Amino acid sequence: MTFTEVEQLEGEKGDFQVSLKTRPRYIIEELCTGCTTCMEYCPKEYPDKFNQDISRNKAIHVYFSQAIPLVSYIDDSCLYLEEGKCDICRGVC
Repeated sequence: MTFTEVEQLEGEKGDFQVSLKTRPRYIIEELCTGCTTCMEYCPKEYPDKFNQDISRNKAIHVYFSQAIPLVSYIDDSCLYLEEGKCDICRGVC
């Protein structure tokens, strides 16, 4: 489950209770096919911390190529989330 973190873990061997926290994707997961057309048109780029800033990410992207589910997400650098200015990804989806 991408964009999900363990918030709390309780219990003992064989009997655990796990609380998960899923951050918003700002994408309707049921409608996203993972085609990444939205990524092609996104104007916002920033250094990719995962790849030591060698490559660049777009504000909308798939977390990694083997992600399950293969669904894009919009991160906090998105121009629409920051300033309400861009909406290109919605138009090309």
